[in-house]
Amino acid sequence: MKLGQTCKSEIERMLKNSQTKVIAPMVTFGLVREYLVSGNPLFSDAQIQRAYESAVHHMKTFLGTR
Repeated sequence: MKLGQTCKSEIERMLKNSQTKVIAPMVTFGLVREYLVSGNPLFSDAQIQRAYESAVHHMKTFLGTR
């Protein structure tokens, strides 16, 4: 099995088994991505929401569900 397919399988399994437990990692993923772009370690509530939505969009694209 290719590495990319293994990653996709693991992410899909994680999403299926514990949908509510994936919220915090998605927020973290989104904030890390935003921090790498902006360099700003402080985020408003609106920025956190946008980062989360961006991370979800990125993950759906990666998994091929969008």
